[in-house]
Amino acid sequence: MKRILYVFALLAVLLVVSTPAHATRATTTNRCIACMSEQLLDDMTQYIAAKDKYSVGAYLQDRRGFLLKTGLDVTVIKINGILGGKVEAVYKGVKFWTYQEGLTDYRTTP
Repeated sequence: MKRILYVFALLAVLLVVSTPAHATRATTTNRCIACMSEQLLDDMTQYIAAKDKYSVGAYLQDRRGFLLKTGLDVTVIKINGILGGKVEAVYKGVKFWTYQEGLTDYRTTP
């Protein structure tokens, strides 16, 4: 019995190690907000929810937050949450955080 479990464990490890890593690509939509860090995105979201135009304007002016252009092809690095969660992505070497609803056309690339 131990030998069978050992063989299954070994096969599982080999399967995981031999599986190629795929990057997830997506396309930006809806001019969604984005920030350079997850904490800045949380702050900007709170300012928008509170309708604090001055704080939102300051974030945009200081380039701590920005609006994504529609149609950019980005690489998704990390997804937090399943429905409407935050996403860390990279575009031309620049990492940023945005929301899943700001991205569409998710696909994997080898």
